[in-house]
Formats: sequence, C-alpha cells, structure tokens
Amino acid sequence: MSADPNPEAVEILDKIGELYLNEDYSDVVFVVDGENLPAHQAILSQRSPVFKAMFPPTSDFQKKVIELPGTTVETFELFLKFVYTGTIDVEKDLDMDCICTVFDVMTLAKTYEFPRLVECCVNRIKYLCATVDTVELINEAIEDSREELVEVIVENVSVIDVEFFDNDDFTKLHVKALRRVLEKTTSAVPDNYVFYAVVEWMEDNPLESEHFPDLLELMNLKSMEIDEIIDTIRPLNLVDADVLLDFVSEHAKAKKADGNAFGGNFNVGVSTGKHPTYSKNPYIATIGHNARNAETSDGNALICNSISHVPEETSKTFVSPTKHVIMDHVISNDNQCIMVDLEQLFTINTLEMKLADGDWSYWIEVSEDNVNWTRIIDYSKYICRSVQRLYFKAHSFRYIRIHGIAPVGGIFKITHFGTYYDEKPLEVDPETNIVIPTHNVASAKNNAIVIQGLNWADQYARLLGHTSDNNFTFNHVGKDPIIVQLPQPYILDSMKFKLNAVYLHNYDIEVSTDKINWTQVYSGKYVKAWQYAKFAKQPIVFIKLIGIRVMQSNAFCCKHFECSAVSAANSW
Repeated sequence: MSADPNPEAVEILDKIGELYLNEDYSDVVFVVDGENLPAHQAILSQRSPVFKAMFPPTSDFQKKVIELPGTTVETFELFLKFVYTGTIDVEKDLDMDCICTVFDVMTLAKTYEFPRLVECCVNRIKYLCATVDTVELINEAIEDSREELVEVIVENVSVIDVEFFDNDDFTKLHVKALRRVLEKTTSAVPDNYVFYAVVEWMEDNPLESEHFPDLLELMNLKSMEIDEIIDTIRPLNLVDADVLLDFVSEHAKAKKADGNAFGGNFNVGVSTGKHPTYSKNPYIATIGHNARNAETSDGNALICNSISHVPEETSKTFVSPTKHVIMDHVISNDNQCIMVDLEQLFTINTLEMKLADGDWSYWIEVSEDNVNWTRIIDYSKYICRSVQRLYFKAHSFRYIRIHGIAPVGGIFKITHFGTYYDEKPLEVDPETNIVIPTHNVASAKNNAIVIQGLNWADQYARLLGHTSDNNFTFNHVGKDPIIVQLPQPYILDSMKFKLNAVYLHNYDIEVSTDKINWTQVYSGKYVKAWQYAKFAKQPIVFIKLIGIRVMQSNAFCCKHFECSAVSAANSW
C-alpha cells in the first residue's frame, strides 16, 4: 500500500535542508583552505557515527572551530550538502571534469561513514571512466599523486581492451600510468598489439628511455617470434644492445617453457582489406583456405561461405573464408556443435552469419586455447532466423564454438559466416550483448519479415518504408493480427507506423521473444495516421499489431512500420 508523503514531513525536511551552509544557529565551523563553512552539531551527529563521536552532548554552547586540511572548499560543500539534504545531483554536482573532486567526495564519505554517498561517487567514477578519455583521467591522477585513484580508475575502466591501446593519446600516457596499465593487461589484448603500441610510445617519449627495459619486462610476448621483436626494436635504438640481448634470451626461455602454444600456420585467405600484418592496428579473421579451420564436433572438416562486404570505413581488416560449403550439426542433447579454428589469435568484436531457412536458437563461445571458453552470445531463449549481425566487447580468441539449441532434432546450418573488428560497432546491452539499434531494424534490408497479416500489392511495402496508400498490410478486426518477426533479438523502446488517415482506430501492441509469451507495451485509442509508440526498453523479436476497433471499417491497415531504440526516435 502506498500513500502520498506527509506534507508536514516534507516541509520539515525542506527546512532542515535550508540550514545547509546557513550561519543561523550554527555551532560549529569547518575551516577549509582558509574559508569558514558553518554547520550544526546536532544534525551532523544524527547523520554520522563519526560526527556523533566528535560532538558528544555538552552544555557548552561555544561555537567550535575545526580545521580540515587535505580537502577543498568545493569538495566539503558537496559533502555537507549530502549530509543536510540526503541527496546529491549526480549530473550537476558531480559532473566535473576533474575526477579528483569526485574521488575526494568519496573519500570524505568513507571517512564519515556515508555508504550511499560512497556508492553514488563510485558510480560516477565508473561513468566518467566510460565516457571521458581514460588516458587523461589516469594522467591526472598520476600528476596529483593519487595512487588510490589510479587503482580505482584502472579497476573501473576497460583499460585492458584494444580500444585503450588504440587511443590517439596513448603515447601521452605518463610512464607511471603505463606501468600500471601493463601490470593490469590480460590476454584480452593480443601480445603483438600491446608490443607495437608500447614501441610507438617509446618512440614518442625518448626522455623516458631509462624506463624502457622495465617496460619490456612487463609485457608478455610469448606468442611473438624472437625475430619480429628484434627486427622491430633494434633499428630504432630504443634500448642498449646488451639489454635487448638479455630480454630476447629470457623471452626465448619463456617461450620454450610455454611450448609456443600459439604457434602454427597463419595462411588466412583475404577477401577485403589487407592481410594481417604486425602493426598497432588490430586485425581479425574468419576461416582460411586450410580445411582444418572449421570442423563439426565429429571432426569433419568444413569451410563456409563469405558474408556480405564489410565497409572499409568501419572495418580495419576483414578476412573471408573459402566459398561453397555449409557448416551444420544435428541439434540434440549432447555436445555437438560447429567449431571454427582461426589458426591464430585475433581481436574481434563483430560476427555475422546466415542461418539456413527456419527458426533457430543458439549460443556462441570463444577461446584462446580450446580449453577455457567464454560465452559471448546466448540466444538460447530467443527465436532467430536469416542473417545474424552480432556485436560484443572486443575479445582476443582463436577458436569459435557455435551450438544450435532448438528445435531439437533439426539440422542447425550456417550458410554464410564471417568475423571482423568493427571500428564503429553498434551499441549493445552489456549484460546480454543484444544490439540496441539506433536505426530501423524492421525492414527487408535488415531481414525482417511479416509472418502474419494480409498484404495488398507489395508484401514488403510496409517494411521497406513505402507510405503509399496503395501498399499496405492489414487484418480484419477480431481476426489474426499482424505479426512482424525480426531476424534476431534487439533491445527496443520505440515504434513508428502509419494507419489509415480517414478512420479512427483502437489498437494494442504486444511483443515477444519466443512467439509464445506476449507482453502488451502500448495501446492507442481513437487515433489515425502516424503513430509514435514509446515503452520500456526490452528485448524483442516478434511484434504484434492488434486492431481492436476501426470506426466505419472492419480492416486494420498499416502502411508503414519502423522500430528502433529511443535514440533514433528522437529524430522522428
């Protein structure tokens, strides 16, 4: 049961909030950077156990003055605002270019035991790490000698992914910051990618040459050939010859002990772009001409078709497989799957494949060593068809495992397949890797179809964006509604469509991911012509347009239909 807030209680809270930085009845003053900040012992004591210990009950009404070194006026004012009002405007109060201020507020919150404020500051730091130049943030923390802040940034930012090493400002990274980055870097970034990024940093920072040997030691280069390392470093005279010799010797020992796990053939067929070369740029691949590259679970070698052309402006390198072979496996309760071996590590964030005709469910896992697997796509609960355009956080891997889940007993087939690194990937939900599209996905171009409804003239007219009154899809009111099927799940929260401009309509919109369980997301009453539906963001595969009533007609007609995430709807 809920009730409106007591107006008296609201007024009391407002009045207490008005005492923030108010000298009226103030009995304590905090001196910060020479500036007096008035406060009230009674309020502070009730809000924090630390303040309660600082201000025990007393009959002495003399105002206390407390010096607070180690903080700033701006920081302590923000802290006091939370103490007095219990709120803080994240977008306004913590929307500061200097991440140090947010960190300082968090430090005060920890000191005086305000866990909700700590959580608020941590979330703000995470947001800044995701939206602000990470190099700038780390350098700022290093320059201010904020070791703890450096740790917070490194822990809360994807500092180990390829995007960080590809940052235009990477060479501006402070040497101390670079050390921390290399200490945190994991196998998510290929060894040679890190190596060439650091070599470029060395070339741009000759005054830090005394640190070059230590930086080399911090890198794990066991997957790189010794000749490649020597041929890159020696001509640049970055380190002393003896230092290079010692480094190469240790590298050879480590490589031998590791068994050169990632050695092997690198004969990957190239369709567009350029053959993978050792450079700072990441490279990607699908399946080479060698038949060992793709297998079903029983060991039978298969090679798949190439997918559609990948634009040069969005892909640094794209490698396609040999044509005219279909990959498949029987869907059963055992571990049968389609296995792809790229024959070396590649950094990839995009995968496209075309499924054979029908509705399918599946999941995809990737691995560096064919032992430890990471699931990057899980569409086991969704119905998918036709071309799958999959985006995910960049991973470095060699093996791909694709497992068809449903329908049991069917033959899960892939007729086209390709992977690449996209410089401009679509946004995805971080938990599910489901795409959040800013473009219309209900189009024939994006492989959407109408699976239920009567078509007048062109059966794809509505999906193709035609608004002519001569082309439409309709259903008789009370009969089978119009249903649109998208090729894969998308995170959506908006739709746009056109109804008959003459009659008034009542309708419902329902959505589903499996065509069994439906959720109503929108209703329209006594409306006509263009409709704009907005609802809570959610995964969607099927869209049902249900005509409830049409004045002076028995036909519910839809002449155009689009759906996307709200960012696209803003331009409608």
